[in-house]
Amino acid sequence: MRGALFISCMVLAAAGDAQALSGSVSGCMLYDDQRDMCCVGHSGCAHTWCDTDNRPFREARVALVAWWGEPGSGTTDANGCFNFSWDDASCFGPTCSYTLRLFLQNPNDFTVKNASGAIYTSSTSVTIASGARALGSFKPTQPTLERWGLYATTQQFFDRIVDQSTILSATMTDIEVVYPDTMTAAWGDYKITVESSFADQRPKGVAHELGHIANRHGFGEASFDYQGCDSAHERWTPHTCERVAFEEGLATFWAMPWGWSNNATDPIFEYSEDHVESNALDNICGGSANCDVEMCVAAFLWDIFDDPANDDDPIDDADPTIAVRQMVEVLEEYCNSSSNRCRDEPGADGRNHWDFLENFDDLYPSLTSSARTILNNLSMDAACEEPF
Repeated sequence: MRGALFISCMVLAAAGDAQALSGSVSGCMLYDDQRDMCCVGHSGCAHTWCDTDNRPFREARVALVAWWGEPGSGTTDANGCFNFSWDDASCFGPTCSYTLRLFLQNPNDFTVKNASGAIYTSSTSVTIASGARALGSFKPTQPTLERWGLYATTQQFFDRIVDQSTILSATMTDIEVVYPDTMTAAWGDYKITVESSFADQRPKGVAHELGHIANRHGFGEASFDYQGCDSAHERWTPHTCERVAFEEGLATFWAMPWGWSNNATDPIFEYSEDHVESNALDNICGGSANCDVEMCVAAFLWDIFDDPANDDDPIDDADPTIAVRQMVEVLEEYCNSSSNRCRDEPGADGRNHWDFLENFDDLYPSLTSSARTILNNLSMDAACEEPF
């Protein structure tokens, strides 16, 4: 009995002298990008990550997970790498075992989750000791790669568009990206759903739906008011309600800066691989009732944003470096609650007859007088005239 008591006392003494483990961990998260239909290989392409292995998993939450919670967590940087401290009062070593978990979540910006609301993750077992420990590189594997591509598209949209605008970065937060779903669509100002065929195969379609969310935050409204109009796409027929063409064309425009830089030589829209510049623009918007009305809106907005050499319009000649931030600011000002521009026609919401574009010169003073003439003469009637 005395021997057992002596041993118990020795164990308690040893435990009392032991120190709980703590330290820091570093490493990198990579993925193989399997997305299609990106603008790889074209001059002016802003994102060339598609179909490339070992791409950095940027701005994603990473954590050490124990049975009782998280001893530590951090966020990956632009190179997909993390470095954060941890502390576990329940482990006395010499090593501790945890789950290193990658979350498809850009904290405060967006989360990729399933229809039940669970965040997608990837987990790896690690065993570490106190001090600074380098864990190396990790790569999510099949069958979840399409989810990583969906995260990458959304992260690029935030990096290239949302984060460039004080308005969007302040309001377009905690966006839900739900996958897979039975349809690809934007819901209110906080969620998009994505079909399985879109996640990897049509990333510009995903960017288009995020563009709808950007529209609503830019206009400062929870949803787009179609006011009884059919909200379906009518690309190759005249729209009975031009607000539909404006909303859809504007969302398609946001999918362009997602992929292309200013002064892009040959930017391409997703639908039918239509080109934006002047020669192809004649085929999109040129004098026929059988034209893509939504693409007319997107092409017009692109020419405000872009200023390639020898382009076909003078709209942005006064300022060839119009930024995404300025485009959003004009949207916000156009539909500001103190303004009547959103209700400038009886029974209309200000988006019929391209009212936003007709007022662009009032909201962006540096536009030239020739641009004002073009804008003031705009009319998206049944003939879908080329507006340039």
